[in-house]
Amino acid sequence: MSRFDRKPTNAAEKPPTDAPAPAQLDPDHIDASNEGFKMLKSMGWTEGEGLGKQSKGDALPLSERIREEARREGLGRSKQEAEMLSKATTRKRDESDDEAARKKRKEVGEEQKRRDEVLAEQHRNFYCACCDKQYTTVSEFSAHLSSYDHHHRKRFAEMREAEKARNADATAEKRSREEARRERELQKQIRAA
Repeated sequence: MSRFDRKPTNAAEKPPTDAPAPAQLDPDHIDASNEGFKMLKSMGWTEGEGLGKQSKGDALPLSERIREEARREGLGRSKQEAEMLSKATTRKRDESDDEAARKKRKEVGEEQKRRDEVLAEQHRNFYCACCDKQYTTVSEFSAHLSSYDHHHRKRFAEMREAEKARNADATAEKRSREEARRERELQKQIRAA
């Protein structure tokens, strides 16, 4: 006899509860032929009760919770909710604040903006133009400068510049040869006339 086949001793002692019918809990009700249902039954669980020793755990199947979360969240939903919350609190704050509170909030906002600008100015020293990456500390920046990624991008940029220079030289040389050829043809025509 395995531990799943025996019933707990306190299973018979539990009084029946006025729990809603399983079909009311979940329209996709799991019937008695399901393996999980059989396992729970063999361990002393009764239909409609919550899980756990005191039957205080989840009564709804996991699929119901997943469907509920799927209805709430979606692509961009969290950003949309944050914007709506921000607008609602701003509107409520604007309605309830007096002039002194508005002025104080404006001053705090300006101070924060000034601090952000100073910080951005300080961080400009840790910007790698080659890789188009911004770092906030000296150690991050120096680690980046000695990284494979940085050297690879740097070599690639140098290679592109060299290729452009070669192409420009080849184009200029081709143009000068073409001009020399035209000049010779023009000289022939002058001599022939």
